Amino acid sequence: MTFRSLQSHLPFCALALCVLLAGCSLWNTNDESGPTETWSDVFGTDGPEVVEANRFNLNTVVLEVAHIEQPLTDISMIDLLWQEVDQIGALDSQTRAQLKENGIRVGITGPNIPRTLENLLQVDAAWRQERSDGQQGSTLQAVTVFPGEPTHLHTGQAYSECEINVPKVSGTETIKFENVNCQFQIEADQLQEGWVKLHFIPEIHHAAQSLRRVATEDGWKFQNTQKVLPVYDQKFTLTLNQGEVAVISATEHKPGTLGHAMFIGDGNDDQIQKVIVIRLADIQKARRKLSREGKF
Repeated sequence: MTFRSLQSHLPFCALALCVLLAGCSLWNTNDESGPTETWSDVFGTDGPEVVEANRFNLNTVVLEVAHIEQPLTDISMIDLLWQEVDQIGALDSQTRAQLKENGIRVGITGPNIPRTLENLLQVDAAWRQERSDGQQGSTLQAVTVFPGEPTHLHTGQAYSECEINVPKVSGTETIKFENVNCQFQIEADQLQEGWVKLHFIPEIHHAAQSLRRVATEDGWKFQNTQKVLPVYDQKFTLTLNQGEVAVISATEHKPGTLGHAMFIGDGNDDQIQKVIVIRLADIQKARRKLSREGKF
């Protein structure tokens, strides 16, 4: 059974009102049933503008991404969320088992998201306001993906060092990294109208930044980057219809796994579990803006 037709869109507007009202309990969820707000009502986003005018005739995929953080001392809502998200239909059984073994959990929900995810977003952003360290919890970003051009999505904070059991074709290899910053490389393929395939490759960015030779669409160039270790063995693909939402996080608190490094970590924030929520917002023509030459 899938959950692609469950309840409401993400309600950050309701959250902002909740935080401002006196006497609002940050850790209570709203059990009352009723209509919820749409993603556009909450975020009011139309997607980012495209810088290059010469790409105007290309179809682009617009993703809206929310980052959620919850303390490991109370992840009951995250556990409940996974009971309401479709994990069976999201991936084939072999890919799902490989990801689970390495600490990564993936699911899909329909254009109407589960009530638990709605409540989780409210609790998360309220907790963000209360955190004494001043760091940001939930965030929203609009990401435009061009066909055939990979983009990158950060999964968590940067860490000074950690050990990761990196999956290989046969078994794993334990590697110690410094200045770790885990990301997903994402590519998009448009299928029939309204449908997109998103390809995810976990990457471990590490070591100090320096001038390195990087392959680009115009050939090899030198860029100031970290070393990058793509974990191709954990590549997975999600097929989304417009409005559908992907949920990605760690399976459990299991240090050493790739999922732990990406969503929990071994640094100052290792008592926090992170969840990424990705909505396929739109498939559209790139909107014109000033080109590099200053022409429309």
